[in-house]
Formats: sequence, C-alpha cells, structure tokens
Amino acid sequence: MRMYFSPFRIMQVRPDKHDLCLNCENMEICPLLNALRDDLAVIRHKSIRIDDCRFYKEYKRAS
Repeated sequence: MRMYFSPFRIMQVRPDKHDLCLNCENMEICPLLNALRDDLAVIRHKSIRIDDCRFYKEYKRAS
C-alpha cells in the first residue's frame, strides 16, 4: 500500500498488487484505508504490505 498526492494535492491511498485489499469486498469501508485517506493515520515508511486483516472478505466475482 502506498500513499501519494494527486495533481490537485489530495492524498491518495493505493493498494499494491501484493496486498489483500485488491480482492477484498470491504475495501470501500475499510477502517485502515479510511483513516489513511482522512489523515487520521500516516504511513511512516515509503510503503506497507497488508498480509493479514480481520476485515478481509474475499470479493466474489459474478460467474
């Protein structure tokens, strides 16, 4: 997961391909992502990796 500024200087949070977040059904309501987007939490390093999450629910794709 990485944080960066958009061209309009708005903080953006993007999951990496290694994060569980990309396949999570709860990505829009995730407390971690929302805290990072709202500046309530800050990543202290260039990036973090999400391997385990209690909110993770696998996204079911339509067959």
